[in-house]
Amino acid sequence: MSEPQSPPTPPEVPAPLEGPVVPRQMLAPQVLKLWFVSAGIWAAVVLLIGAVAEFFIWFNRSGPSPATIPLGVITAAAVVLLGGVPLLLVPLSYRKWSYAIRAKDVLIESGVIWRVRRSIPRLRVQHVDIKSGPLDRWMGVVQVDLHTAGSLGAVASIPGLAPAAAEELREALVGAGGEDTDGV
Repeated sequence: MSEPQSPPTPPEVPAPLEGPVVPRQMLAPQVLKLWFVSAGIWAAVVLLIGAVAEFFIWFNRSGPSPATIPLGVITAAAVVLLGGVPLLLVPLSYRKWSYAIRAKDVLIESGVIWRVRRSIPRLRVQHVDIKSGPLDRWMGVVQVDLHTAGSLGAVASIPGLAPAAAEELREALVGAGGEDTDGV
């Protein structure tokens, strides 16, 4: 009789990039208002499209049909599903967004339904963009995009930062130059 074999041990997972434990930074509270306004605009667009579609359906039919859905039900369902759900997710999204600048990496966490935890080595960060659209400027927030070596476009974005916090973040990541330790 053979001895029972122990289950294979899983391969070792490399330790995360080390550094002192630093507090996670949250987004500026103004971004909560911005996201509510954006979700409200989206809900209004869905309502308008639904109302126009129902108008044409209602007035282009050849007569009453027993299978016809009452006027307004399709629009109401579309507004609740496509417009209302984003409004409900705004506070949850805000609470789930955080970032931390550690000694060797930038840690970004976000997502309500699909959680994302992204670690970007600081040595790979080549440049940092700070941008804002009209609604961002109205609410007094900006978005920070991190670009790394060997990538097309930004590898990560941090929305909803106060402009001063965004400048501090850029300085912390790219500094004044001359501190290049990887020889590139």
